[in-house]
Amino acid sequence: MIKAFFFSTVVLISFSTSAAIISSKVPAQDGRSCLAHLRLPETKTKLPVIVALKGAGLYSMADDSNLPSTVSYFYDQEKAIVLTIEKPGVSWVDNKIDIDSSIYNQYLLTDRVHCLKAALKKMTKMKKLPFNGQIVLLGHGEGAIALTRLILSYEKQGSSQLDKIKLILLSGVPVDKYKSVIKYRLDKKESQKFWKAFETKDNDYFRMWGGVAFPYLENNFKLKSVQKVMSELVNLKNQSKFHIFHGLDDQLAPVSKVKGLEAWNESLKKNQKPSLDLNVRYYQSDHFLNLTAIGDMIAIMKEGLR
Repeated sequence: MIKAFFFSTVVLISFSTSAAIISSKVPAQDGRSCLAHLRLPETKTKLPVIVALKGAGLYSMADDSNLPSTVSYFYDQEKAIVLTIEKPGVSWVDNKIDIDSSIYNQYLLTDRVHCLKAALKKMTKMKKLPFNGQIVLLGHGEGAIALTRLILSYEKQGSSQLDKIKLILLSGVPVDKYKSVIKYRLDKKESQKFWKAFETKDNDYFRMWGGVAFPYLENNFKLKSVQKVMSELVNLKNQSKFHIFHGLDDQLAPVSKVKGLEAWNESLKKNQKPSLDLNVRYYQSDHFLNLTAIGDMIAIMKEGLR
């Protein structure tokens, strides 16, 4: 078992013969906080850090079964350190998820950006961490939205963290404004229920509908779309390497908007204007992709981390 040196205060959640999970609180917004989990292989070899942000819903990232397959591939072979964060109000107690609804019902997507920035800042300052200076970001759904906002925040700040981020892999990306994404997801009957619940701020309904609450949705409707964030990154001449993986049958994030983002970026290139370093791949799959997509992600990560 390795020493607990993640942040100033640490809790060892669980460990196996090959790795330990170290956890500590990091600040979010308005007094909220998140638990950040660092999975550290026993090897003394310096390794890249893979950051994984999953989508909306109730789950704990302290549970290994919630790690994306792409992350598990590298983690199980002791080829990467893994950093994940919980949503505010979520913890892992006695090998099961624990939810403090008074906090969770107030959490915002932007909390995850704040928490991840705080966790990365502290992690990269750890002298004893066997970190080789390379970071890969993986985000799905809500996690993908959060990562684009993280990169924009770093770019505006001129943060040196951008030099460490070698790859950004996004999947199931809701490119359009969030209200448009929600309308895409709802049929007529469900739409009536949804907007009635929105008017009455019915957290119970939204927790059952998508594992979120009214403040989360209200805030999301005010946020810039991913398309807008990407446009700002172009204007700032961001050099990050983006890879998007999207299912052609995605019923939660319209593929047409992803194709629109790709076409817009290709048009910029064609006209020799500043553009994103962006590669998009499509699959005969739903929102959660398929084994072909997972294989492509792993291959890209292997190549990018050489």
